[in-house]
Amino acid sequence: MKKDKVPYIVVVILTLLIVFILYLFHGAFPSRKDSVDAWLNTAAIINGLITPILTLAGVVLIWFTWQTSKKELEATNEVLELDKAVKIFTAMIDATNKLLNKRVTSKQILKSI
Repeated sequence: MKKDKVPYIVVVILTLLIVFILYLFHGAFPSRKDSVDAWLNTAAIINGLITPILTLAGVVLIWFTWQTSKKELEATNEVLELDKAVKIFTAMIDATNKLLNKRVTSKQILKSI
């Protein structure tokens, strides 16, 4: 399984889990004529069931974000190291070219003989 599909699979599983929980407790929902207290109790139960699931989903997604950022940072560092090496090599070639392109004076020619 590819790692880029894992977050989507996690979201689908969590969605199915939430729907299953809501279906399981469907009979426990108060009707329209019930009191506000019954609705508050139902909301508290649903909140207690769904909050840990969504917290887990958040932690998993943050972990995937961290893993992706870590890989991108490593790739960026490799590119920067290569760019640094190329710049150093280019500077060395330019310095060598400057030395080789200097005019040789007649005094230097006579002195070398």
